[in-house]
Amino acid sequence: MGAPVFDENGAAVAAISVAGTKNEIGMDRVPILARQMMRTAQQISSRMGYIGQNLGVA
Repeated sequence: MGAPVFDENGAAVAAISVAGTKNEIGMDRVPILARQMMRTAQQISSRMGYIGQNLGVA
């Protein structure tokens, strides 16, 4: 799964992701990791000047 990182112009300039096998991550942890990843991507975007809406997980 991945999440975009936006700059002050709203352009996707980077992305963060989490990767692993089902056994390594565990399907029960996917929703938790997705929320943490989105929160982190939003924080990075904010620090880069992005003030737009929050987006979902890809």
